[in-house]
Amino acid sequence: MKTRKEIREVIINSLYRTYREFTTHFNGDAIRYIRRNIDRYRLAYPEAMEVGKISFLNNPDKPDTSKNRLRNTIRRVLSRRITPDLNITEKSYSAWADDISLALYGVENCIKFELLKGADVTTAYKNKIGGKSCMTGDDAYKTEAYANNPDKVKLLTAKFGGNSARALVWYTEQGEVCLDRIYKDSETLLKAMQDYAKGKSWLLRSHNNLPSGDVDFNGKTDLTVELDVGELMPYMDSFRYTDDCESHSTITLNTENGTFCFDSTGGYLPGGETCEFCGEVIEGEVYHNNYGDSYCEYCFDDNYIYCDCCEEYQDKEGAVYCNCQYYCENCAGEYLERCEECGEYVLERECTEDRHGDYYCEDCADRELAYCECCGEYHYCADIVQQVDGVVYVGECLTDNCFECEQCSDWVAIESRKEHEGNYYCEECYEEILEEELENTEVA
Repeated sequence: MKTRKEIREVIINSLYRTYREFTTHFNGDAIRYIRRNIDRYRLAYPEAMEVGKISFLNNPDKPDTSKNRLRNTIRRVLSRRITPDLNITEKSYSAWADDISLALYGVENCIKFELLKGADVTTAYKNKIGGKSCMTGDDAYKTEAYANNPDKVKLLTAKFGGNSARALVWYTEQGEVCLDRIYKDSETLLKAMQDYAKGKSWLLRSHNNLPSGDVDFNGKTDLTVELDVGELMPYMDSFRYTDDCESHSTITLNTENGTFCFDSTGGYLPGGETCEFCGEVIEGEVYHNNYGDSYCEYCFDDNYIYCDCCEEYQDKEGAVYCNCQYYCENCAGEYLERCEECGEYVLERECTEDRHGDYYCEDCADRELAYCECCGEYHYCADIVQQVDGVVYVGECLTDNCFECEQCSDWVAIESRKEHEGNYYCEECYEEILEEELENTEVA
């Protein structure tokens, strides 16, 4: 385990590694600001070790006790406690937090790798490991060629927290092993998969984008794979050409040995592309989504949006428009929260979370929430709010720590209460009662 000083340096060094716009957005004052907040909140490992989480002081002005310590995800602590006033994108926050987790807990504790073959490959596609594509979910049956050739193609998967990644692993006739295009929902897993492949001396694809022309692995383009193929052939990212339209037994990286291309999401088409949505032969420019599906211009514009967060084209269904930009369904779930009061979507780091875990936009929070200085949490304003001895108490914190004077109805800290004949009073009312009783005794 690392010391608090070492944790601070991990966070700063990780920022340099993951935040590409660092030099243009930050300066020495910003770094000093981050260091001060790390020290102020005294970041540490949680008492119960949980990968991806970190412990911090709830109220940095109070003593460092277990009662004053909370734990939360590293990303949320970074955005809400360490850098609340700095202009950092949600995507950068995620990359930063993932990198910190790996440094604090180790790759072996954070990421689980599996090399699948046979029917397990189809199951992984069925379960959408690495995100949705034209071959996942109900379309996983199209991957039967992978399942039927366990010695020629396997599937490498990686899981980290709620994220996952997948990539085909090809065993070529030339003796090389190649890691194909990586499908992922986390940039951290992209690098982890590449590092895993390098450690195995596998060849890497020259880029991780959709194929544009021929594809190479470490500069090699003369690689081939012999497959036993049935009735279906899935969409291919790299080994996508053949010269044999009948058996499709030899697949290659380039068109030198054949021009038939496995670029259809529904099987093999000997020529021309049809729109995935309307089914018509596409005339003019062909549009592809991130999963390789082909669309005509009209259907593509009608069914997809460009997500400014993950910088990819995604399904319009489930997309959210927030802060003048679109978020796909996955990014909306990761970076946005829905205001409990008005129902509008808001960036998570711009929300206020109440003690029940509900989120509020800035306007609704100002109107509906009250901050309790006793517990350091926001309460719904329907709860009773009182200021006692200069401290604002709300709801249960008020009734647990204060009492209402039986005589004047003022709220007083519970340690200051005075008991008389079974009732509780503030000190002033208590003294008045004693004086009155004394006077009545003297008169008598």
